[in-house]
Amino acid sequence: MKSIGGNVMASFLRLKVTRNRIGEMERSYEKIAEHIGFLDYSSGSSSYRTFSTKTEESSHVFLCDRFDVDRSQVTRLMIGEKYYDVLSFDEPMGLGYHFEIYLKETVQNGG
Repeated sequence: MKSIGGNVMASFLRLKVTRNRIGEMERSYEKIAEHIGFLDYSSGSSSYRTFSTKTEESSHVFLCDRFDVDRSQVTRLMIGEKYYDVLSFDEPMGLGYHFEIYLKETVQNGG
C-alpha cells in the first residue's frame, strides 16, 4: 500500500506518575515515539458525529501511517508547541494501513 505521509511531526507521549520526596504524586509525560502525519481541525457541525461521544469531544484528528507503538500507552501528542490529549486511537477496520487519532487540544505548557 502507498504511504499517506504527512506534513507535521508528532511526538507520542505517555503519562508518567512518580512520587516526590514527600510522597506527593507528580505527573509528567515522556516521549515514546515520533511519527509524521496530518493534523486536521474537527468542526462540531457534522450530523454524522451525533452518536459518537469521543469524536464529538475531539477538537482535532491526527492521521498517520500505521507504525509499531503500544497504543495503550499513548495518552498525549505534542505537535509543534501544542499538546493534545488522546481521546480515541483507531486503526480503521483493522486493516493495518493507518491510524486515526482523535484529540482534544489541552494546556500549552504540557502539564
